[in-house]
Amino acid sequence: MNKKEFLKLLAARLTSISSIELEKTILYFSEIIDDHIDEGLTEEQAVTALGDIDDIVDSIVNSTETGKKENINDNMNNDKKNESFESGININIDNILEQTNKAVKKSVSVMGNIFNEISSKSTNENTQMVKKQYNSVNEIKIINVKDSNNSIEIFKSVDEKIHIEYYENKNNFYTIEENDGILYVMKHTNKLFKFFSGISELLNKNKMKIFIPNNYMGLSDIKTSNASIVINNLKLNNLKLKSSNGRITATNIEVQNDLILHTSNASINVNDVVCNSDLICTTSNGKIILEDTSCKSTNCHTSNSSINVENVKANQDISLITSNGRIEFDKIKIANALICKTCNSSIKGFIDGKLTDFSIQSSTSNGKNNLPTSLELGDKQISCNTSNGSINVEFTLSSK
Repeated sequence: MNKKEFLKLLAARLTSISSIELEKTILYFSEIIDDHIDEGLTEEQAVTALGDIDDIVDSIVNSTETGKKENINDNMNNDKKNESFESGININIDNILEQTNKAVKKSVSVMGNIFNEISSKSTNENTQMVKKQYNSVNEIKIINVKDSNNSIEIFKSVDEKIHIEYYENKNNFYTIEENDGILYVMKHTNKLFKFFSGISELLNKNKMKIFIPNNYMGLSDIKTSNASIVINNLKLNNLKLKSSNGRITATNIEVQNDLILHTSNASINVNDVVCNSDLICTTSNGKIILEDTSCKSTNCHTSNSSINVENVKANQDISLITSNGRIEFDKIKIANALICKTCNSSIKGFIDGKLTDFSIQSSTSNGKNNLPTSLELGDKQISCNTSNGSINVEFTLSSK
């Protein structure tokens, strides 16, 4: 369902809460959907990302009822604007949508107020996030992090130890332990507060920060969900970053072995990266941007979005695959093969080299194509295929 349909259904299901709470709840979810759309999701995908509506309704109703018993909604009584609402007011979804469009700059504060009013535990000191730090004790060969609903930033450590800064409370906490050279970091969420804990973390904007020694020779396997991962200015041996519904950004890093970046419904941005093995970037419904990077081979795969590659050198293959999205490249150096595949969109770019260096296979439909459909010349390979889109690939050096 789309945004308007979801908000109408939610309003119809929340008949047991006051009009004030209902108005603010609808505003909150409207802005959450807008945030997902800003990340690149469609309306339908943004609604789906919220979860099951039955769980949402149950969480709100239970929280509101408990909140009334504990009498923690004092700021609602002091809000003159809220006093103007009467019980039983009809919620106008179209009007709410218009209000949220005008209130983008105030979204963070609005979300904070909503959470304080609809979460029965929001003023309880047990839910206040406490900053903590963990410092590794033994030699670590593998860093294994499993977080959720929380952004992660990765930096260079000032010493040879691994340091982790994080936030937790009674309902959202971590177990961190070292076992046989593996550093395990795992998040746990009290099931009773699982729905509102996600909202709380979005509002608090707390981030986990991981500090890894430069030239770390172990495996770094770091995961989160519904949040971004950022890494910069590091030399590592082997790196895997995975998220969902969150951007992944890698800048100024060098990886001796594989560099694997995976997310969904969000973009992947790689800039100034050296990878001595395979660079793999995989997402869906999100753009992939690859700039000023060298690697053994690179595989970029997305859907319903574009791939942009500039100043990239591969000692073997460059594979760029998407659907319903453009493929654009400039100043790429290919040692073996270039594979470009999309549909309902175009392929355009500049290759460092001469036409005669390559054997070419290309095809399109309902679009222009400046490449030969089949040509056997050089040892290097080019394969460009699309439909309902044009192909325009040029070479920087003359074949003469």
